[in-house]
Amino acid sequence: RIVSQPQTLATLKVSGVRNISPVRRVSEHSVFAEAWGIILTCEQEVAHDVAFLGVRASYLSKAAAQEQNVFLCKVHRTSDSRFERVVTLSPATKGVSGDKTKDGAMSKAASDSPLQKSQRDKDAPPVSSSPSYPPTLQWRLSKLAVPEVELPVRGQELCIHIPADQIYLVTD
Repeated sequence: RIVSQPQTLATLKVSGVRNISPVRRVSEHSVFAEAWGIILTCEQEVAHDVAFLGVRASYLSKAAAQEQNVFLCKVHRTSDSRFERVVTLSPATKGVSGDKTKDGAMSKAASDSPLQKSQRDKDAPPVSSSPSYPPTLQWRLSKLAVPEVELPVRGQELCIHIPADQIYLVTD
């Protein structure tokens, strides 16, 4: 249960969750991840006293910009082992990018013009500068499952998906 459903910040860390951010509740099913400056939709209901979220590095994936919880990110660093590549990413923008509502319709944020998105980004809560929670995400890819020409490289910008059903919320 500690690995499959961490309930505290300590269990997130002990169970190997690499992507951890302080959060603020935005709505019944969304949180603002302070370390990354993004709003995420969560499958589970968000408690009023939620304090952190965690996402395993292997749960991130490359995606189209029109999906829920998809954000433009820049590849800062890659590290290879024999069978996997670990990619360090940072979200390129603050705020929501490409969100859909639960019924699959595009949200207002996704249909905004670039000017509206720019204004919304200015209105986003300030990003935490806590050194304990870096403004980066880690993504683990199997080199056996991804062709070498499709592996992310340093400097590349791509859309990254964070699955709503794989976000751990804790109140610690």
